[in-house]
Amino acid sequence: MSALSVDRRIGVGGVTTTPRTREYIGAVLDSEWYSPGKWCARFEREWAALHDRKYAIFVNSGTSALQIALAALKEKHGWQTGYKVIIPALTFVASVNVVLANRLKPVFADIDPYYGIDLSKPPPPDTVAVMPVHINGQQCSMELVSAYAEMYDLRIVEDSCQCVAAPYGGKTAWGEVSCYSTYACHHVTTGVGGFAATDDADLAVLIRSLANHGRDGIPRTPSDVPSRRFRFERQGYSYRASEFEAAVGCAQLPDLRTELQRRREMADFFAETLSDLPLVLPRQRPGAQWWPMFYPVLTPYRDRLEAFLEENGVETRRFLPLTCQPAYRHLVNEDDFPAAKRVNEQGLYFGCHPGMSDADCSRIDALLHDFFRRT
Repeated sequence: MSALSVDRRIGVGGVTTTPRTREYIGAVLDSEWYSPGKWCARFEREWAALHDRKYAIFVNSGTSALQIALAALKEKHGWQTGYKVIIPALTFVASVNVVLANRLKPVFADIDPYYGIDLSKPPPPDTVAVMPVHINGQQCSMELVSAYAEMYDLRIVEDSCQCVAAPYGGKTAWGEVSCYSTYACHHVTTGVGGFAATDDADLAVLIRSLANHGRDGIPRTPSDVPSRRFRFERQGYSYRASEFEAAVGCAQLPDLRTELQRRREMADFFAETLSDLPLVLPRQRPGAQWWPMFYPVLTPYRDRLEAFLEENGVETRRFLPLTCQPAYRHLVNEDDFPAAKRVNEQGLYFGCHPGMSDADCSRIDALLHDFFRRT
């Protein structure tokens, strides 16, 4: 079934190369210093300020940030192999992979109507942390998550990879560590990249060490540098990012607020124009600010709608299926999480980003209406 003529493909994400981007990349090239330096330090300062954090460590992905955040907490708090971390049954596979990489055990929880984690059940024995995942640009109910963590003496590691600068209850970050991604299609896109942010100075040193092969922490004085340059206190990783990614990120931050507002305007357009269709549309959580990363919908006709949109030049993605993945069948029974299962079976998303024009939004609206007229 075909509909409107395809003028151009509408992607699920996009990035614009501005004159500022070219200027900053040029400055990196002129400096002839490409490994972490002043641009990475600047990006870290600005990211920390954006999220009201004292420290932000820039690494090569949001996944790496999550992995070393858990590794740092494991070392700091003496967690044993096999201790448990609660994660939502709706998230990207990275959330469970980093738990397994740290030789911890994931415990799954279902989701609430806003796609955030549902913590209505008590944790099993030996649970040490909870990882709320802030899906699609708005936080989970972090007051409830914080109360739950306090009640059961759990650490909070926020997977904020899809959620940048979006406060809930007046706060942009709640966890002991909050982790972000600057990968393709995210709110800030640097190609590859991510952040682990914290207010704990000792934890920041641990995270930075783990990202850099386990080297000794931040030099205290200039005389420390020769003696500590190649001293390794733990087994670590090579998760550093470069000056190029940092320069691209710094170039985007001045326009971020405007672009976040543009995302919300498009989401409001879709909420209004698609309200007459048999779709479950996303909603803003009370008390939360919402800066969409994409626009998800649920429909029993998901597979047919997916094919129809793709055929007509609108890129789609299935909405974060996790519990149905072959790699995790030994860990989780999809039927135990009915809300997440419904998303697995009915969810898809399309673009909602500043690279889209008003005409693109209208075209998606027209395609969706055309599809349901024929269905």
